[in-house]
Amino acid sequence: EGYKVGLQSGNLQWTGYNRMFQTITYFFQGMNLNNLLEDIGKSLHFCEQTKNFWAIDIIIANKIAILNLMGEEDDVSEELHLENFHSRKSMAALCEFYVLKAQTLYLYGLYSEALEASDRAAELIDYLMGHISSAHYHFYRCLILTALYSEVSESERKDYWEQLEANQKQIKIWADNCWGSFAHKFSLVGAEMARISGRDLEAMDLYDRAIAEAREDDFIQNEALAAELAAKFWLGKDKEEFAQIYLTKAHYGYQYWGAKRKVESLEEKYPQLIARTSGKTTTQTKVNRTTTATTSNNLGETLDLATVMKASQAISGEIVLSRLLERLMKIAIENAGAQKGFLILEKGGNWALEAEGSVNEDEVSVLQSLPLNPTAASGGTPLLACAIANYVIRTQENVVLNNAAVEGQFTRDPYIAATQPKSILCTPLLHQGKLTGLLYLENNLTEGAFTTDRLELLKLLSAQIAISIENAQLY
Repeated sequence: EGYKVGLQSGNLQWTGYNRMFQTITYFFQGMNLNNLLEDIGKSLHFCEQTKNFWAIDIIIANKIAILNLMGEEDDVSEELHLENFHSRKSMAALCEFYVLKAQTLYLYGLYSEALEASDRAAELIDYLMGHISSAHYHFYRCLILTALYSEVSESERKDYWEQLEANQKQIKIWADNCWGSFAHKFSLVGAEMARISGRDLEAMDLYDRAIAEAREDDFIQNEALAAELAAKFWLGKDKEEFAQIYLTKAHYGYQYWGAKRKVESLEEKYPQLIARTSGKTTTQTKVNRTTTATTSNNLGETLDLATVMKASQAISGEIVLSRLLERLMKIAIENAGAQKGFLILEKGGNWALEAEGSVNEDEVSVLQSLPLNPTAASGGTPLLACAIANYVIRTQENVVLNNAAVEGQFTRDPYIAATQPKSILCTPLLHQGKLTGLLYLENNLTEGAFTTDRLELLKLLSAQIAISIENAQLY
């Protein structure tokens, strides 16, 4: 709005400042970096036309960090940009550069170098008082100090802790006044402070709280960061299963943010826990400042990566079995276009219905352990086509029927003969080549409801579902 009014009134200097603050705000709120880079190009063009060098330099400071995170090179060297900042006495741009430099170095695990950049920013921070960048400085300063805490002397630890308490006090003031933007930052710094203090239970709770708060307010990059730090915490406890849950969440989050270099860094650091994504083709589409990323699959269908990521995060974020089963049933029914569904798991050598959900019911029935094949002696009647479920258990292949009552080899199944269902989908849940469960879904309103792309989406999610069930059972 400020940009539009500035153009209408002819106050082009302040119009440029609006473009500059738009860049800063988009970056800190977690806008997709590909889209932000495109927006920056337009902002720089306008500011160059109006010779607004103060705005230009701060936008460029952001562009340097964004290109770094994306793994791309700028036409102009970082050193030349810094010379321009100095020659034009753009002290705010210099401070912005070092604030963001500290962040990128921290994200790549270069903690000592990140602290040096943070120290340089501290010398100039007064130039950014009142800017969101100054809050960003405090946030990453805390994370850098906690990362280095175990490596420094006792006297330095005391100094670090005093800084952490002072900064956390300030972040708490911001959180109290603007919960949506700062609550997750306060929780994440609290989690790291609890970790270095040996307060493990508190740390566990605060990591999960930070992830949930960041997700609630769409700070995708900070949700990914909180998940990554939680994974490191669990790795420190030799709990690779739990770490993998959080690393998967972090990996998806950084991908969605567009931080390609950070994604590659994670894949290189944890190859045993993260599958590489270099073979995937991704494209970015700009829609009202919200990015929809799509990924091509072998069938040539196009899937919404944002949907896959959101569903996978929701599944991987739950390690209490009953809540996990409830959540994944709702996600499966919603994303597959089903009316009702069942989750079938092995229990005591037999297969049982452990979750039942319906699009018409808010509640999901879980952990009832109903027999897959009820016997006549028990007076039980089938709740689904047992022949289909048994076939998938035996072959570990997908079954998709467009009109189950009249097509395929299961038309004589007692359930199908009695209920005349239309669309049925049954897919195996496999982890490391082992069958761990089945998803059985129905839609009795529409023939052909389970399209190829919906099946492919479930296939993408099935590995995460299987891992999460296994981890929840372990937990």
